[in-house]
Amino acid sequence: MLKLLLSLSGIGAGYLLGVIAPEEISSGRKYFMVLEKVILSILIVTTAYFLKKNGLTIMFLVISFLGIVLFLFFFLRKRNFYVYYFIYPLVAVSYFFLLQEQQLILASLLFLYGLPLGTLLYERKKQKS
Repeated sequence: MLKLLLSLSGIGAGYLLGVIAPEEISSGRKYFMVLEKVILSILIVTTAYFLKKNGLTIMFLVISFLGIVLFLFFFLRKRNFYVYYFIYPLVAVSYFFLLQEQQLILASLLFLYGLPLGTLLYERKKQKS
């Protein structure tokens, strides 16, 4: 459970990164966006693979559907941040159905995904105000 809580703190760490170094966000924005998309793709594929390997077909279908929907959002280039708030709870629920070593891999990917996402959320909040 502690691993999951630490992995979910990735958004906070990314937000803090944006607060500490705001001048770096504007120059690295495109890299943060690419990094976020790549890690999200790896996260969804890895989660779906682990669920399929463990025989959890319904969760596999849900994660696969989420992957397809997010791919379409990326393909259509719509930047809707509300979609990303559904990823963390869905992956957190699937975390409990995985084996111990699979949980560690998933927790690491969640933390890495939260870093660029938190930084981009900070930038978005800064632009709105």
